[in-house]
Amino acid sequence: MQTSLVIRCATSGDVALIERFITDLTNFHGDAYTDNPTAIMLDLFGPTSSARAYCGEDDNQPVAFAICIY
Repeated sequence: MQTSLVIRCATSGDVALIERFITDLTNFHGDAYTDNPTAIMLDLFGPTSSARAYCGEDDNQPVAFAICIY
């Protein structure tokens, strides 16, 4: 079976998508999460960022994300 999975670097335009994935993940684990797009923007795309985010898409639909902290 062939897949059309594409992994790309996230951009600041993906903050809402990343937040949705984080919310879904914390809900799945029964944890609480308070939306904070400003913190995500600064932590991932700010001038002192020490993290990278990636988005996975299958047939141009978001299916995964990863955050790498270094």
